[in-house]
Amino acid sequence: MASTTPQQLVTIQLGATVASAYAVATNRRLIITKITLLNTTGTDRTVDLHLVPSGGSADATNQILDAKVMEANMTEPYIVTGAMQHVLNGGGAIHAGADAATAVTMVVSGVLVVV
Repeated sequence: MASTTPQQLVTIQLGATVASAYAVATNRRLIITKITLLNTTGTDRTVDLHLVPSGGSADATNQILDAKVMEANMTEPYIVTGAMQHVLNGGGAIHAGADAATAVTMVVSGVLVVV
C-alpha cells in the first residue's frame, strides 16, 4: 500500500536565479502538501516559484508566484497556499529563485506515490 503520510522533501536556501529546487523521480508522483518561504534577512526579498511538468521549463505557464515580496525579518513562514494539493508527475520539478542568494529558505513537504 502506498504511503499517504506527508514528509519533508527538501529544505533549501534559494539562489539568485530560478533553478530546480526539487525534482520528482521518474517512478513517483508528488502531491504537494505545503511549501513555506522564510526571509530572515534585514531586506525585503522577492520570490518566483514554478511547478514545472516533465520536459518543461520554468515559464509563465507554470508560475505560481511572481516576484512575491517576502518581508524583512520574518518570524513566521509564508505558506504558499497556491501550491497545496498540486500534483507533479515523475520528471516534474519545483523551480524557485529569489532576488538575492541565500536570503530566503524554502521548505517543501508532500506525499510521494509510487506509480
